[in-house]
Amino acid sequence: SDAEAQGIEKGDIIIKVNGTDARQNADISAVKAELEIGDTIDFTVWRDGKTFDVSVELMDGAEISDG
Repeated sequence: SDAEAQGIEKGDIIIKVNGTDARQNADISAVKAELEIGDTIDFTVWRDGKTFDVSVELMDGAEISDG
């Protein structure tokens, strides 16, 4: 997926999505529900005591599965 391509790794903690606090998966899902394939989501990610920002393009599930 584009998230992996942009550097998000297993174990990373997403703390903000499009500038809004993300305390649970439902917070991310709510933002995604308002967007379309090809739109971009901005994540603030926490890893090893540091934060960084990542922009991820939403992809069709079929694109992810096919490679």
